Amino acid sequence: MPLPEPTEPRRLLAEQAALLYRNAPITLGGGMVMAVILTVAIPVAPQIRLAWLAAMIAVTAARVLLVLRYQSRDSEDPRWARRSALGSLAAGVLWGSAGVLMYVPGSMTYQLLLWFTLLGMASSSVYALTAYLPAFYAFLLSSILPVAMVQAFNPDAVHRVLAAMTVLYSAATAAFGWNLHRLLVDSILRRFENIDLIAQLEHERDLAEQANASKSRFLAAASHDLRQPVHAIALFVEQLRGEVGDRPGAKKVVDYIARSVEEMGSLFNALLDISRLDAGVVMARRMAIPIKPVFDRLHMLFRPIAAQRGLRLRLRSSDAWVEADPVLLEQALANLVSNAIKFTMSGGVLVGCRRRGASLAIQVWDTGCGIAPAYRNRIFEEFFQIDNPERDRSNGLGLGLSIVQRIAGLMNAAIEVRSVEQRGSMFSIALPQTASRRTDDTAAPTCGSTEIRLQGALIAVVDDEAVIRQAVQGALERFGCRVLCADGTDDLLAALDRYGETPAALITDYRLRAGEDGITLVQRLRRSIGADIPAILVTGDTAPERIRDAETSGLPILHKPVAPARLRSLLSAILAGTEVTSQ
Repeated sequence: MPLPEPTEPRRLLAEQAALLYRNAPITLGGGMVMAVILTVAIPVAPQIRLAWLAAMIAVTAARVLLVLRYQSRDSEDPRWARRSALGSLAAGVLWGSAGVLMYVPGSMTYQLLLWFTLLGMASSSVYALTAYLPAFYAFLLSSILPVAMVQAFNPDAVHRVLAAMTVLYSAATAAFGWNLHRLLVDSILRRFENIDLIAQLEHERDLAEQANASKSRFLAAASHDLRQPVHAIALFVEQLRGEVGDRPGAKKVVDYIARSVEEMGSLFNALLDISRLDAGVVMARRMAIPIKPVFDRLHMLFRPIAAQRGLRLRLRSSDAWVEADPVLLEQALANLVSNAIKFTMSGGVLVGCRRRGASLAIQVWDTGCGIAPAYRNRIFEEFFQIDNPERDRSNGLGLGLSIVQRIAGLMNAAIEVRSVEQRGSMFSIALPQTASRRTDDTAAPTCGSTEIRLQGALIAVVDDEAVIRQAVQGALERFGCRVLCADGTDDLLAALDRYGETPAALITDYRLRAGEDGITLVQRLRRSIGADIPAILVTGDTAPERIRDAETSGLPILHKPVAPARLRSLLSAILAGTEVTSQ
């Protein structure tokens, strides 16, 4: 069987040289020990023995120096293998000369000792030198053939038999060495293939990560740029609602516009949820919570939606308590119920609980179209939707289940999916049960309960887009506020100097022109005035790194598009000194 052709001969030769030099210390050490034993044991002229041993020491020392140079130089140079082969040839010639110089005529004992020593050295070369055939054959032939020739020219039959046996043994050793060399080379080539495959896989992984990063950057940029006009429209629609008054036709059109803006906002919020989860700014605050209030809120939220589609929504509550983040759990279940209603044409949706040992499985059943087995491993992928090639926006973006999977991971919850085509599906989230606890019936204060009159409050608004400034100004003026607008820090500070009054609060966009950002603007303004003015950060960014920066700033955040009611509620809360969170 011929050897496979290596695609990189230089690379293969370098690896063969590495094997030679790796085996060299044992080979050289063992060879010197045998040389000393042979010199002492064979009774030939002392000057012959000493001269031969001196030559062996010199050759061994030269080979040791070669090994040391190899270890300190460029080991990729293919000439190292050839240099090792020359060293093997020199050593083989010396051992072969021993078969002539130390041959003791008339003493079969010493002749057999010499013969076995030489055959042993030849055998050891199979292990040490077969990685590189020129080195192996150079040592084998030069060390064995001289003693075979001496035996062949001896007149008696015994020596001729020994000569024949020596030749046969050499041939067998050469064949065995060839097979071992083939296995070694094949092993080296397989290892090269594995290394190259790993490198290729890592390259493909890097390309995939780059493509994913590019996709994320594109989505973040597109989301930011699209959120800007939608944010302005949402604020202008609220102003328009006040302008049209009670005119039925105009009011109906405004309601349609507001509903469309709200629908676009929900799509943007799905992208935002994914970005916040990927950015690692969402932390699960696990605590003991009762299931019943979560079910009550889900029923209140989705009952009218299900009724509008002609579906029955049933929630079988439980008195169980689980360990979970209440906000994240409700968001995950809301996504599951929303999906179930969305993809169920007739029948209904059932939400219930089942105890499984120490866990509680919260299950959402539907009588929808079901999921084909081929798609069950893909439904949690971002933007994956079944039977929506036209990308109907009423079906969302295909992010709901991706969000559920990420939330479950944050809460260490297990997700289970069962589905039968044309019969329906079941999604389950399993959470650890915990003992029930007494709850405080006193409701926590909300932004609504702390809302104060905004009449006459001076609010500074900073945004580098004029249309956004106008939209926010219009909304704030409807709240009864006085508004001071600017497009950046310098413009704001100059306007405040002219106005001669410190604003009650600041509303600033996160991303401003010339590399400026809202966080830095708030810090500069507070230093300039010498007071911690309440501030709100408004952003349309969904890039994970920007979300992390915004979340860690400590400022309350509104994500575009912002509903006027939400803006009013948060502004009232910060003016009242109420602690608020990002919305």
